[in-house]
Amino acid sequence: MDRPSADQLRVAIAASRAGDADRDTDEARYLERVASNLESILEREELLLDDAMAATIASFSAVAGSCLPDPQPTTAEQAASLRHALDRGLRDGALSPTDELLVALRDDATRRLTIARPGYLQSAT
Repeated sequence: MDRPSADQLRVAIAASRAGDADRDTDEARYLERVASNLESILEREELLLDDAMAATIASFSAVAGSCLPDPQPTTAEQAASLRHALDRGLRDGALSPTDELLVALRDDATRRLTIARPGYLQSAT
């Protein structure tokens, strides 16, 4: 994935907080909210990510079978690789958008939103 790792985010949060001598500015308050949101996401990832990615891998494997690449070294990388393979398969016509596949994709999006922005799911219903 092309995003910072959890450890890289923790280091950036700590550096941001250490560098804010004047915390009574709009910018400092904004950066603190961003840091707090990132910490919440990291906490949810620790609790939910492994199970969410295992469920994604299982559901994608069940609906796409032969269009999928070989497993990747970590669960998150494998899930991302499978997600990209499904996207390519749908785009190229190797897969058809069956109800089963669409449910698997929707469930994956729901699992990822549960970690990244759980309030979004509540406001969307």
